[in-house]
Amino acid sequence: MDLDHFTKEAKEYRLHTCKYCQVIVIDMTNVRGPDICTHRTPGKQAFIAAADNCTFFKFCISTIKASVPNKDILATQSITEDIAETATLAIKIRHRHSETSDTLYFMAGWEIDGVDDDLGMHDEFFSLSPSRNISSMRFAENPSHPVVNSEEAFRKSSSLLQECLASHTECPKPNHTNPPSRLIEVGKDFQTIRLVSTAKMDKPTWAALSYCWGGPQKTETTIQNVTARHHGFLLSDLPLTIRDAISVCRRLPISHIWIDSLCIIQNDQNDKIQELAKMPEIYQGALVTISASCASACTEGFLHDRSPYPPGVALPLKHHDDFCIAQVISIDGFTEEPIDTRAWTFQEQVLSERILEYGTQEHEFLCRRSRKEERFRLCPDSTSPREHLLTDQWMDQMSQYSSRSLTFQNDKLNAIAGVASRFANASGLPFTEYIVGLWRPMLISGLLWYTVGHEAQKENEIWVAPSWSWASVQGQVGWASSVRECDATAWVLSTKVQVTNKSLPFGAVKNGRIILKGCLTQITRHFPGYPRLTFTHGPSAEHEVVLRTDLSKKRAMAPELVLWLLELTSRLEVQESRHSGRWERKRMGLILRPIGNRNEFERVGIYEERFPVSEGEEETLFSGCERCNAISKAGEVVAELV
Repeated sequence: MDLDHFTKEAKEYRLHTCKYCQVIVIDMTNVRGPDICTHRTPGKQAFIAAADNCTFFKFCISTIKASVPNKDILATQSITEDIAETATLAIKIRHRHSETSDTLYFMAGWEIDGVDDDLGMHDEFFSLSPSRNISSMRFAENPSHPVVNSEEAFRKSSSLLQECLASHTECPKPNHTNPPSRLIEVGKDFQTIRLVSTAKMDKPTWAALSYCWGGPQKTETTIQNVTARHHGFLLSDLPLTIRDAISVCRRLPISHIWIDSLCIIQNDQNDKIQELAKMPEIYQGALVTISASCASACTEGFLHDRSPYPPGVALPLKHHDDFCIAQVISIDGFTEEPIDTRAWTFQEQVLSERILEYGTQEHEFLCRRSRKEERFRLCPDSTSPREHLLTDQWMDQMSQYSSRSLTFQNDKLNAIAGVASRFANASGLPFTEYIVGLWRPMLISGLLWYTVGHEAQKENEIWVAPSWSWASVQGQVGWASSVRECDATAWVLSTKVQVTNKSLPFGAVKNGRIILKGCLTQITRHFPGYPRLTFTHGPSAEHEVVLRTDLSKKRAMAPELVLWLLELTSRLEVQESRHSGRWERKRMGLILRPIGNRNEFERVGIYEERFPVSEGEEETLFSGCERCNAISKAGEVVAELV
């Protein structure tokens, strides 16, 4: 294949190429190590190419900063034509090999007056996606074809799906033991579809749709129309995303699809609860989940042509006399998909074993063997130790989930119930061990969540969960990695949770209380330095307490607020930067506010305190320290949290 074929392929993928950027050839003929080659273009020539509409050089000029000498200092700025007289654009192409794949990338930067990257050149990183593998190399990234609604695209998707189902030992096969109550029969008539009951089907198979509703659904199934829909209804009455999903099923081909707004009776609460309880089986049991990732509403559809990742450029990749395209992709070109911002779709992504994803710029088939296998590391692994499942994996997933948006805040626990059910199965725990988004075996460390950023410090307008659960606040939450390694210093005496519906034991709750026993001390807002409090701890040491509230700012700063600190964990560690290698005692716990009856509290945040300990000693409470005195005088108290 000569350079003319490269030009034709670039045009097919709708990528820019021209006489200026075609000289940057990636020659893979004799690759022996990570360094492939370096191309250097004089700055003046780069500006000439950009003026002649070369997308690649225009992008380099506008994007890549340079360290420019200015009055005896180096100032980082965008390149300008006058500076380009003494500048050279260096393109350093690199190759990385792993056991599973090969990666191509390049670093681009301006060299000023011969000053190279060791003296301050600001490199920008770009990935390269070859259109096919070369010799023994299997590239991790391939360009996505802009046309996704073609026979060739569906042949490829169908082939990848069938290969996964037939031969991927690491990808679980669909389990149809507990199918959804209803499916959509897509049929061959392009005008109508119909609702079917799975009770009359022998081993039903289906695809599932994951998509953003984008508001109320005008075509949802209701008590009033469910009977008629078993006889058929018009495809043209449905929003574009659903019509596109039906089209995908017909062309793969898959005879049935599950779509929540059509297969669940939306104004029948009992039916909704029954089907919500089946979510793990619905998505795990699907042959494939069709993910309309690019659409923020059901009216947008997803089978339209794609635009390439910025800057939309192809460079020639050569192996002997054979050429193919290598798409240039800016790291800044990746955008968050609308589907990744919605809470309900999180569990659909976690529970699905195979995903046919229609993204803003990519269309690809994903499974555990695919190049995005990290997507499937969210799935709980029953071979992992229970402690790892319930701390590292669960906490990480809830941090991701809590960053997503919900139209109705009281859906917060229901929208993650399927994932909780799967974690319970993987860890061998009954549903009674699930405590409003936390797990009883790791409850002490689980209580030490914190809100991330100012947006997280919003209180729900309606009651969603008890104050000690992360589900009680809007926005993202997280857990410090150290809480997973600390020793518990408090005890859980009892828990009492009333779920809203017994058919959904991992879902919404009516109320929840936990009773803890531990060291409880009082602190007030009036203390100087709030929320970072510092106490004198000996002649040259400090005892520091940092309060991290998850109340709204107005309430957190109320001067009359009286707070209590309930210690939950403790850890001995070295803090070299603070005390020249001396040991410190680190304690963490809950900030509580008294309400109602005696010893009844609500959580308003977490705190962390540190103080030095003498070498060889586990604990040193200094009698001259006000905070140490408060701790030593405090006994173990029983506190009820609501």
